[in-house]
Amino acid sequence: MMASFSACATEAPDAQEALASTTQALSATDFGFAWSNQLTGTFNPSSSYDANTGGGPITVQNVSTGHYTVTFAGLGGSGGNAQVVAHGTDSTRCKVESWFQSGSNELVNVLCHTPAGTLINSKFVVRYGRTSPGVGPSAYLWANQPSTASYTPSASYSFNSTGGVNTITRAAAGTYTVNLPGLGGFNGSVLVTAHGSSSTHCNLALWGSGAGNRSIEVRCWSAAGALADSTFSLAFDGAGVTGFNDVGAFAWANDTASALYTPSTSYSYNSGAFACDSGSNTAGKLSTGRYFMRHTIVGAVDSTVHVTARSFPGAADYCKVESWISSGGNGVEVKTLCFDANGTAKDSEYAESYYTFQVQGPC
Repeated sequence: MMASFSACATEAPDAQEALASTTQALSATDFGFAWSNQLTGTFNPSSSYDANTGGGPITVQNVSTGHYTVTFAGLGGSGGNAQVVAHGTDSTRCKVESWFQSGSNELVNVLCHTPAGTLINSKFVVRYGRTSPGVGPSAYLWANQPSTASYTPSASYSFNSTGGVNTITRAAAGTYTVNLPGLGGFNGSVLVTAHGSSSTHCNLALWGSGAGNRSIEVRCWSAAGALADSTFSLAFDGAGVTGFNDVGAFAWANDTASALYTPSTSYSYNSGAFACDSGSNTAGKLSTGRYFMRHTIVGAVDSTVHVTARSFPGAADYCKVESWISSGGNGVEVKTLCFDANGTAKDSEYAESYYTFQVQGPC
């Protein structure tokens, strides 16, 4: 484990106890996440930063340079959604190549690249989940028709908690609008990961609401920094859901210059440790392209985090997770690095979502 990671001052509850309490609260939801903390070989990722409602072990295999297969034993099922983000202090970025059921297991294939698009071994954070009606405000989809003008994504890989039908519209090369009916009135965070075997990457331009719908603009880019058609995976986590769990936080880091600020409350949430006592979020800039986000009250272990660059009107920026550590004994601090298309540190807004299994409820 990297030295930058540490457990909270208070010992985390037993993992199986936390798992049972969470799945009882959200019985219609299946999910898993992991921090892939080694570069080579076949290994089980750190148990302090993984979860699997399927009940089996999580295994990561470095199949070849820059290519990994993550196996969530017992979690296999139809459809769902996968998200990946690179981890560490270099300028690598990672994406989802594919995800699918294999027997009783769920497999997620991950590709990692240099800024120039060359495959390279990298640490990363991966999340997989699928859900059913009855959970809080949330949605996900797989955008699998990159050159189609307008379409409804595959129902097996598309979900909307309001029962609405998600749609995708292509405005130009690499430029897409995702519409999530019924979710416009809910505070939430957006996760986007490029999908497929190429070296494209995707980021956010806008996410807003109108007439009850949530509209999200996604841009996808080639390794050269030009807009390029790409398949992608997207998830929207509304307040009270936070990544298939009911304890966590999210925020839009909307200030690229201030050393300390409070993120926009319209795009911010913190459940607190009991999923109902409401913690706070603060953020700030450490240096060019390097930021922190602090979430009070939530636990720092049994957890995962995801970040997505936000650039408007549009540039090929991308962000990754540098670390997440306990902060003040009752919260977590997430450090994020952002880059331009060439891998040079660059100031960028980003969306950050944090989830933890360290449930300390009930209220």
